[in-house]
Amino acid sequence: MKGKGEARGIRIPDTDKALIVKNIFDWYINDGLSIESIQKRLYALGIAPPGNGSHWQASTVFRLLSNSAYTGNTIIHWSAGGLDEVIEVAGATPAIIDQVVFDAAQERLRLNKENAKRRGKKEYLLRGMLFCCCGRRMVGASPGRTRSYRCTRHNWEPDRHCGRQINAENIETAVWDQIKGMLADPKLIKEQIGQRFGDRQGTIDIESQIQTIEARLKALAQGENAILRQLRLGLTSESNAEHELRQGKQDRETLEREKATLQGQLEGVKRWADVDTNSLCRNALLNLESPTHEVKRAFLQAFDTKIAVEGGSVKVSVAFPIEQPPEHSFELHPL
Repeated sequence: MKGKGEARGIRIPDTDKALIVKNIFDWYINDGLSIESIQKRLYALGIAPPGNGSHWQASTVFRLLSNSAYTGNTIIHWSAGGLDEVIEVAGATPAIIDQVVFDAAQERLRLNKENAKRRGKKEYLLRGMLFCCCGRRMVGASPGRTRSYRCTRHNWEPDRHCGRQINAENIETAVWDQIKGMLADPKLIKEQIGQRFGDRQGTIDIESQIQTIEARLKALAQGENAILRQLRLGLTSESNAEHELRQGKQDRETLEREKATLQGQLEGVKRWADVDTNSLCRNALLNLESPTHEVKRAFLQAFDTKIAVEGGSVKVSVAFPIEQPPEHSFELHPL
């Protein structure tokens, strides 16, 4: 607990939580558990994570193992007058973890990071984009020599995992072929642009709406000036004037947001109405004739691709990479 302890600004450890911290370091250093195994043990023991979550996150365990405050080290970052200073406060934090144990944990974290880089030879195109029908993310796995994606539910609920697994080569090929097929259909792209922005005929209506909003903003400004004049002349009370001005401010902010949205739509219509989608798609396909793994990943991320495994089929959702694009979904054949 920060800032308490007989009015001396000394942290007082929570006995129960301190024991959890000690156990985690012990499991990591002495028992040799991985971070994932520590997550499972914490779940099995019914130990609640910090905050309002229901499960321990790997990042939470990692931060805990990396937090030097558990060794009694208190650092304050002080900024004043444009200068940044790091100040160490001696004796403010009682040590929970021995420095030797903490250093051993840091060394293992470092080695694990280096080993992960060496092990990461297999590439997974859909990393972070693939989800199981149970709602959990699917991650790359290599049972034997076969690349695949598996549901992560068993990481959190060992007794309820769905065991879903899908061949990585099959789904990556199918998804990529579908993306290229979408680019081979310029009409589809044109329809999406139209759904988002409309066509040039829509500019007149949008401009008319903007003019109406500008007139209302001008009227609000005149009304605010009138209220201030009445206040100066003593024709209204301060409380009434404050209420009216506050309401006017809220109305003005709402109108300004509506105006900004309409201006964005108007710019979009003008920008995209004359786009040659045939050339746009043709050039994209030429650039993707023999893409590298990195190019494919960048392309899928640009389309905000999401893939859901549902039974024996796969549903792919993509968004054309323009401002606030509509979503277009399609179904692949069962894999």
